Amino acid sequence: ITYRGFAIQKALGVKRVDVNAALMGGLWEILNGYCTIKVEGGERRLLHRLTVDLQTRQTWRLEKARNELSMRLGTEGTLYLALLGIIIISVSILRVEASLILIFLVLMGRLQKYLGLLQQAWIEIQHSLPSLIAMSDVMERCLAAAAKPIAPHRAGPQPPSLSLRFEHVSFEYEAGAPVLQ
Repeated sequence: ITYRGFAIQKALGVKRVDVNAALMGGLWEILNGYCTIKVEGGERRLLHRLTVDLQTRQTWRLEKARNELSMRLGTEGTLYLALLGIIIISVSILRVEASLILIFLVLMGRLQKYLGLLQQAWIEIQHSLPSLIAMSDVMERCLAAAAKPIAPHRAGPQPPSLSLRFEHVSFEYEAGAPVLQ
């Protein structure tokens, strides 16, 4: 149960990284095109698209909580069944005194809290590992780019005049509703 749960947590961490990257890309797009969006009156459509994106892409949070709960229930259930088995074997077969069983149960109760904390920490590590790997990749790329000096661009002679002409150009956020023609 725990091994499968840790694998699910890692996969959900990858999903979280992808969702956050898409969300940041959308926000970057909004910020870069804010003037155009404002001028063309596309704020409502863009806000609606971003809201829908946020609602549909954040399902990984529910999956993470459900997986953590099933792992906790599975491991604690297994622990309690094992304790029950130990108690039954101790009393019926080994004829251990009740006071020793009580001491054992108290110690296991105190230890169980720390085992639960250790399991929760490992869950968070597995969930955060994809983020750490993504940040490490970004750092490696930045360091590699910083190690290579950028060659200065030498501009050649400029032509006396330039002209630019657009024909049959349009833009639309949604099909059939052109914003710019």
